[in-house]
Amino acid sequence: MLEKITTALAELKPQGAFSAKKATDVTDLHIEIKPVGRLKFPIKPAVAKKLIKVAKPATFGWREETRLDREVRDVWKIPKSRVKIDKRRWNQTLNPTVERLKDELGLPQQSRLKAELHDMLIYAPGQFFLPHQDSEKSDGMVATLVVVLPSSHSGGTLIVDHQGEKKRYQSSRAVDKLTFFAFYADCHHEVKPVKEGYRIALVYNLLLNGEDETLAILPTPTAQQVVTGALENYFASSFDKEATGHPRTSKLIYFLDHEYTPKGLSWKRLKNGDRLRAAALSEAAGALDLEIYLALADIEEMWDCESQDWDYRSGRRHWGYDDDEDDNEEDVELLYLVDGSTTIKHWRDATGATVRLPEWQVGDEECCWTKANDALTPFQSEYEGWMGNYGNTMERWYHRAAIILWRRDERYGALLDIAPELMVRELLPLAQKKATRPQAQVAVEQLLPNWSGFQRYEIKSSSFSAVFRLALKLERSDLARPLLLPLGINALSPQTAQAMIRLQTAYGAAWLVEIIQHWFTAPSYLQNGGMIDKLTPLIKRWVEQSVDAHHTVTHWLQAHQLNALAQQHNEQAGTESVAARQRGASDRVKQVIDLLNAALSSRDDVICNSIIDYLIDNENNYFLLDLVAIARHIKRQRPKLDTTEQQRTRFLAFVLSQLTIALDSPPRQAGDWSIIVTDRCGCADCKELNAFLRASDLDHKIWPLAKGRRQHIHGIVDGMAIPVSHQTERNGSPHKLHLKKGEQLFRDAQMQREQLEEALRVLQASF
Repeated sequence: MLEKITTALAELKPQGAFSAKKATDVTDLHIEIKPVGRLKFPIKPAVAKKLIKVAKPATFGWREETRLDREVRDVWKIPKSRVKIDKRRWNQTLNPTVERLKDELGLPQQSRLKAELHDMLIYAPGQFFLPHQDSEKSDGMVATLVVVLPSSHSGGTLIVDHQGEKKRYQSSRAVDKLTFFAFYADCHHEVKPVKEGYRIALVYNLLLNGEDETLAILPTPTAQQVVTGALENYFASSFDKEATGHPRTSKLIYFLDHEYTPKGLSWKRLKNGDRLRAAALSEAAGALDLEIYLALADIEEMWDCESQDWDYRSGRRHWGYDDDEDDNEEDVELLYLVDGSTTIKHWRDATGATVRLPEWQVGDEECCWTKANDALTPFQSEYEGWMGNYGNTMERWYHRAAIILWRRDERYGALLDIAPELMVRELLPLAQKKATRPQAQVAVEQLLPNWSGFQRYEIKSSSFSAVFRLALKLERSDLARPLLLPLGINALSPQTAQAMIRLQTAYGAAWLVEIIQHWFTAPSYLQNGGMIDKLTPLIKRWVEQSVDAHHTVTHWLQAHQLNALAQQHNEQAGTESVAARQRGASDRVKQVIDLLNAALSSRDDVICNSIIDYLIDNENNYFLLDLVAIARHIKRQRPKLDTTEQQRTRFLAFVLSQLTIALDSPPRQAGDWSIIVTDRCGCADCKELNAFLRASDLDHKIWPLAKGRRQHIHGIVDGMAIPVSHQTERNGSPHKLHLKKGEQLFRDAQMQREQLEEALRVLQASF
């Protein structure tokens, strides 16, 4: 079906050329250059030299930069501020000539092409400008106009290239003639070196102005009927999902031939054949009730290729059309497309207004064109050479305009692929009104198969509440459930609490708990580690807005959080090194305190008591000072439930007993170098290491070890977070590992004891 559309559009031939030339008399051009004075024609070499003295080397644009590189552009420039022209007389020649050039470029009759002076250029002998593209310097700019003034010179040929089709232009040799060259702004062009004399030109931006977004005279009725029929067949057949296997709403993306910038993208500024084909598609869209959009497409392709001039020593080569290197893509033969991606952005609707649709990654199966990418000149290329499993590869980047169409009655399905947040917001007003609610219900029911398979983690968190509101306003639990199931636990937040409470009121607590349970069984990339962020604010918001403080949902959330927390902390205690556990200590304490605060906010004594039981039964999951931090937090709370108060007293007593036991051990004595650590590895080297660490009379060990064994010991020592240095003496074979216990061992022991004593004093106060 795409081939039929492509064929129909290809039959619509461009109405104009990509470049044009005109010659006129010079009589009406009265021009002065400050401070040189009025120019007389033909311009003599002596005057040209005077012009150069007031000029500056011309710069050029390279992507987002402005560069000065005389290896790329070697020409003198005089700014328009120094150029004074008698416009009253000059317009008598300029305006009619521009109007004729407009017709040759295939621009619409009802539009007006305005010439806006940019600067004056002087090419001296040997000067040139390598192939390049002009940037669209003003809103509405569609083309560039070069007016070459009469002066004796040879060379300086202008070559204009549009997608491989080249035209060569030479200035008039007549002493009383002006030569006008006009070409579309996206055309690559160059000025060959001037051989003799001076080539002097005025450069204008050509701006297209029009009253509306009128495209062009439509194709013949027969040609239009073919385009409309091809589109009708495409959307009719692709609408049958079971027959085509197409997983989503069918859309059509047609790539135009010319390049456009975001500033210059407009229906009325489309160029040449693009305008005619866009008009045909627009007419067909109206007849078939299709939505139509104009947008930009950024295309990236990777090609497998063969190079005719590959230098294996360099390993890599870059070029772009503006490059000053002699290499060009003719050295490389493209074999087949390895990979590619297309991003649609900068949307315009049928009226030309900006549409707030996001960037969209489009699949190749919905794209068509009358001219393929590999027939165009990319704005950037990069030759990679041999890449892993690929052979020689070349990456190519293109900027193209695109027209996007889909069935108007499938708008919601199209938005689901492109902007699901917008789809939800458009369905909400329908669901909120009783009269249109059945329409919203039908739409959601049709969307659910694709909705359930869509990657919901890409939805912005700010849209979760809108999805909840839509689920509520549908007033059907059988539709609301599958609408919510794919969201994932990131949908649990203080901002969504009120909407979830309303859902619970409408559909029941058990219904909501079942959905939340599903979120935690979703793939791991949706789960955020199984823990609920900002649990306490969520519970507080729920309690504030819900009549029942001991809510079924809040209890389930906290019970799940306790189970996830216990599993995570048990795993960390069993597998992580001491150093890693020290780095994560503050996070573990914060997670426990957050859960305690949530339980106290909801007055859920069952959860409070379970947390205390877990902490006492799993004390080894935490450092003693971590338990102290939790105890100090609990001590500051004032539970309103007797059972929670009993558990609070029990936990404080437990931590006090652990502190007492730790402080009953005698302080580290001077000269006691023993370090007691847990042996988790069990290899022979680790056993020898542990023997050295436990030895109270040894502070230094010299240990001949091969490289792999040394690296193992380095990692073990670093993971223990102990004051032991390890350095390698690189003499002999094997090299020797020097282990040295530091004086920090005694300072750490003293500091820890002081911290435990202070903790004991604080917890004993008012206990």
